[in-house]
Amino acid sequence: MNATYYDRISSHRSRVAMFTKAHMLPAFLLLIGSCVWQMAAAHHSYAMFDFTKRVTVKGSIAKIEWKNPHVFFWLYVENERREHDLYGFESEGISGLVRHGVTKSTLAIGEEVSIEFQPLRDGRHGGRPIAITRTDGSVLQLLPSGAAAPPASIAPRSE
Repeated sequence: MNATYYDRISSHRSRVAMFTKAHMLPAFLLLIGSCVWQMAAAHHSYAMFDFTKRVTVKGSIAKIEWKNPHVFFWLYVENERREHDLYGFESEGISGLVRHGVTKSTLAIGEEVSIEFQPLRDGRHGGRPIAITRTDGSVLQLLPSGAAAPPASIAPRSE
């Protein structure tokens, strides 16, 4: 009788251990997945741009950072003191630009362009580029025509 009792306790303990081990991996993966989702959602926030404004500046391309997750365009813009301010523009990723016909060789360093953009809310020089106009008049549309704001599901909350 004692052997049977101890066998049942031992059997119960091994079933509990198996149950716990079997559920630890899915629980761990769920936890990691939710953390990654939150980081990605925070990273792809559009809250820093002022969608109520559109600004255009003219200058020469200083640098293009052609890499994911976002392509950055840097532009020297002459100010009223005839000095050059550096503007930074955060565009979508490489695949998105390629879909709009913009490739790594489309623009050259030093090329004169005008950039229409939605400015940064904090007033720094730069923003979200909408279109780039070249000196020959051709326009590189970086956002779909009429895009004034991100999709409603990711639009920033009004303050």
